[in-house]
Amino acid sequence: MMLRLPLIAGLALLAMRAVGQYPLTRTVDLRGPLRETQVRQLAQDEQDLLWVAHEKGLTCSDGRRAVQVFDAGTDRVMLMSEAAPVLAFLRSGILLRCAHQQVDTLWTDTSFRRTPPRAMRTAADGTLWIGTYGGGLVLRKGERSRSIRIGEGLSDDHVNALAPLAGGRMAVATDQGIDVLDAAGVLQHHFTEEQGLPDNLVLSLAVDPSGMLWAGTHHGGIFRLDAADPQAAPVRYGCADAMGPIRSLRWASDRIWAGTEEHGVLVCDAQDAAGDRYSEAWARGAITAITVIADGSVWWCSGKSTVTRAFAEAELFTEHEGVDLRRATALCITPDRRICVATRQGLLLHPIAFQPEQRLKFLPLPIQPDRPILALEATADGSLWAGTFGDGVFRIEPDGKVRHYTEAQQLCNANVMAMDASGDRNAPVWFATLGGVCLFDPARNAFRTVAIPGTRFVYDVQVLADGTALLATDGNGVVRVDPDGSTSVLGPAEMQRASFYSLCVDHQGTAWACGPGTGLCAVEGNSLRKRAELSGDVFGIQPYTDGVVAFGRDATPFFNAQRGNALDWAAFFDLEGLQAELNAMVADAGSLWVATDRGLLRLHPDPARLEQGPAVVVTRWTGGNEHLDPDSAQVLAYDHNDIELRFAAPYYALTGGDLRFEYRLPGSDTTLRTTTDDRLFWPRLPAGDHRFAIRAVVARGTVQGPWTELRFRIQLPWWRT
Repeated sequence: MMLRLPLIAGLALLAMRAVGQYPLTRTVDLRGPLRETQVRQLAQDEQDLLWVAHEKGLTCSDGRRAVQVFDAGTDRVMLMSEAAPVLAFLRSGILLRCAHQQVDTLWTDTSFRRTPPRAMRTAADGTLWIGTYGGGLVLRKGERSRSIRIGEGLSDDHVNALAPLAGGRMAVATDQGIDVLDAAGVLQHHFTEEQGLPDNLVLSLAVDPSGMLWAGTHHGGIFRLDAADPQAAPVRYGCADAMGPIRSLRWASDRIWAGTEEHGVLVCDAQDAAGDRYSEAWARGAITAITVIADGSVWWCSGKSTVTRAFAEAELFTEHEGVDLRRATALCITPDRRICVATRQGLLLHPIAFQPEQRLKFLPLPIQPDRPILALEATADGSLWAGTFGDGVFRIEPDGKVRHYTEAQQLCNANVMAMDASGDRNAPVWFATLGGVCLFDPARNAFRTVAIPGTRFVYDVQVLADGTALLATDGNGVVRVDPDGSTSVLGPAEMQRASFYSLCVDHQGTAWACGPGTGLCAVEGNSLRKRAELSGDVFGIQPYTDGVVAFGRDATPFFNAQRGNALDWAAFFDLEGLQAELNAMVADAGSLWVATDRGLLRLHPDPARLEQGPAVVVTRWTGGNEHLDPDSAQVLAYDHNDIELRFAAPYYALTGGDLRFEYRLPGSDTTLRTTTDDRLFWPRLPAGDHRFAIRAVVARGTVQGPWTELRFRIQLPWWRT
C-alpha cells in the first residue's frame, strides 16, 4: 500500500512556540542542626565548601554535613560575596571572611548601617568593591578605603549589582543605568535608556565566557550589552518579558538563569533573542539568590528552609509547540542531524539542537492507537522506516511517498521490535520481530526471511561494519548471522540460554549486549564476556563517549570500557523511577536521548568530570594546642605529639551520598583504613618523621579523589638529644 505525504518535511505545527524544557532538579538541605531557618544566599569558597547565609547566621556544608559556623545573635547577615574569597557583611557593619569552616573578622565600619551593602566583588588586584544602597561605591584595599559617589564617576548612589570585566574594569548596576569603571574607579562608559536600555533600574548583572555583559531590570526584562563598546546597541531578550523584577542573573551551560521576584527561576537560551520562552519557571515566588558552583551545577534560594540544585547536564522536554512528548515510543537520528520522535499520532522531526525558534515537522501516518511505533531507522538513501507493534512497517521515502509493508508483502511478522542498517545506500535493512528476523533488499525491493536457530522472538538487531548481524533473542542468547548466511549462538553455554533485549556498538567498534540478569556483556569473537552487573529493569543500551550507557528503572550505569568500571548516573541526576519503551534511546555526538514517561530526556554529562572524586580539605589540624598549617611540612615539639585532624570532602554531585574516607596512619603502618567520620585523633605519637595520607571515596567506591598528604616531624625531647 502506498500513500503520499505533501512533503517529506511534513506539516509545521503552528502557533505555539513555548518549550516545556526543564533541567532535573534536587531539593537540598544545607542548614545543619538548624531547622527553622530561611536560606537567603549561597557562596562557594576556595576549598569548594558551600556557605549558607540565613537569618540566624552562617552554615558551612561539604555536601554531606552542614555545620553552624557563626551565630549572628541579634545581628543579621546582610550580604555574602558572589565569588571566592567568601565574605559576609553583617548589619552592624562587621565584615567576616569565611574559610576552613570558620569565620574571621576583617574589619568593622559602622557607616554601613546607614547605607547597607547590596553587592561585593573582589577585583584581580585584591581591591574589595562594595556597592551600597544610598552611599555609592566603597573601594577598600588593606587598611585604606575610599568612596565614589554621584558626581564622582557614578550615575547614582544606589548600587544594586557588580560584575568584574576584562582589564580590571567593573560594571556597576544602579537605579540610573549601568556604569563601567576602570580599575582605579574612573568612569569609562555610562549606559541608560538614552543609549537603548529597556529600563534604567538595573537590578542584576552577569558576564558570559565571551565577555558580554547581561543585565536584569525592574520592568524591562533581560538584555545583553557589549560593555567595551559605548556605541553598541543592547540586545533585549524577550524570555523575561512580563516576568517582573529580575533580582539575580547567572550564566551556566550556554544559558542565562534568572531569579525573578514573583515567578521563580527562568532560563533563557543565549542564542534566542527573538523573545521565546526557553522554559517555564520553577519555585514560584521570589528567588533571593542564584549561584553556580565549581562543578557547573546551578543552585538557588527562594526564602525557604531548603535550596534547589539544577542539573544543567540532564534536561527533560515535556512538550514542544503544544505536542506532548511524554508519550514517545521510539527515537532515531537522521543523516541530516534531525531527531525523529515516534508518538501515537505519527512522527515528529526536529533539529537535534532543540532550540525554541526551530520548528517541529509532523509526518502523519495511518497508525492505530493500539499499534504503536516501537522502532525507527533512518537509512543512507534518505528513507525513514517506522516499525509498529501489530501493523508492520512504514517506509517514508525522500519524495514523501509512504509505503506500508505487512506479512502480505513478505514481512516475517507484523510486530516489529527493532531495525538496523549499515551506512551503505545499497545495504539491506534488518528487522527484528516477534516472528523471527528478515531483511529488506533495496536492489530487489523485497523482503527475505533469515532462518535462525531456536526461538523466533527477536528483540533487537545490530549490523556490524563487516555486514555481520547480531540478534538479541528471547531465551536463545545472542545469534550471529554472518554475511554468507551462516548462523551461530555466541557462548558460553549459560549465555546461550539467556534472553537479551538490547544491542549496540561503541565508538571503538566493540559490540555490547544486555538482557534480564545477563549484565552488560561485550562481544569478543564468538563469545560474550560479562563486564558489569546491571540491577533492575534495563530499557536499552547506547554508546556514549568512550563507554556504554545502560538506561534502567533503578540504575543508569555508564560503563567505561577503558577503565573497566561502572558509574551510576541515576544517582547523580535523580533518574530513578523513569520508565522507557524498550530500546527507545539514541546517541548523538555529545548527547544521549531517551524517550521516557516524563518526557524526552537529554543527558550530556562529561563522564570524566563525574569520575573525578573530591579532594580532601583539612579544616583543622592541631598538635597539642598548636594550630598547624596543612599546606607545609610542620615541626612539632616533643610534647605537642597529640595530633587531631578534622577534614571534609566537598562533593555535591551526590548530595547525601555514600562518602567515606580511606587513610593510612602516620608511622610505619601502611594498612589502608576506612572511616565515615570527619575527625581523627592520635595521642602521643613517637618522635620522628611522619606522613599521613587520606582520600575520599564516593558512589560505592567507583569515584575516588586524589590523595592528600600531611608531613610533619616530632622532635626528640631535649634529654634525648
